[in-house]
Amino acid sequence: MSYLIDVTLIDVTTGEEEKLFVRKERRCHFKKPIYYKNYEINLRLDWEDCGYVSKKEPILDADIKDINTGKMLSKGAPWHHTRKEYDQKAGMETYNFRFQDLEIQLALKRTMGIKFTADAVLVNEE
Repeated sequence: MSYLIDVTLIDVTTGEEEKLFVRKERRCHFKKPIYYKNYEINLRLDWEDCGYVSKKEPILDADIKDINTGKMLSKGAPWHHTRKEYDQKAGMETYNFRFQDLEIQLALKRTMGIKFTADAVLVNEE
């Protein structure tokens, strides 16, 4: 049986990697905030929405706050959910997040572990 050890998002354009973190009682992995113009953008991989995307991949969720007013932007907007898509140019599946004129292409890297049990017979050949 395999299990998830950690999750990293890779910026396809820059090659920069960021290991995501978890919060108690949540089935998400969170990225540090991105500051763009007067907005704070919080991205997370939501594993509860796995059925929403093909192959049981998490959805990239975005919460965006206007820093000047403190108000959250509408979650019904197209940028709120980003599906993983195959990118011909990059040759891999990526999340292509877009907000206004900001575009970020992210690839997902998972570190997995495997649990297994085995029976052994110890023999003393003395």
